[in-house]
Amino acid sequence: MLYYFFNRVINSLSMKSYKIIFTVLAFLVLITVSVSSCKKKCKEAGTGGQVTIAAFPQHHGKTIWNKTWYLDTVYLKFNTQDSPGANLSSYDTYFVGEDGEDHVHIEGLKCGDY
Repeated sequence: MLYYFFNRVINSLSMKSYKIIFTVLAFLVLITVSVSSCKKKCKEAGTGGQVTIAAFPQHHGKTIWNKTWYLDTVYLKFNTQDSPGANLSSYDTYFVGEDGEDHVHIEGLKCGDY
């Protein structure tokens, strides 16, 4: 019975009706995709989150390995996209690498700009 109803409705539609229905359906799909793809913006960068980064320091494409006498250090500045410069006191925090590794673990960050 339901098949008969839909078949009768579809057969009674003109080409103009098909265009309208297609336009409405395309618009609904676009709205659905737009709404479902929205992400919550990061409010403020900093420590205390669940984001982890593994930074691989390099110089001219060559890996810089952590040594016992010289551990790699990563300095971070929160809520910026610009470097604060060479003054280390301008940075908000730092992370030190472990001996023998080619990377530095940066753990416990919040989502944001660094």
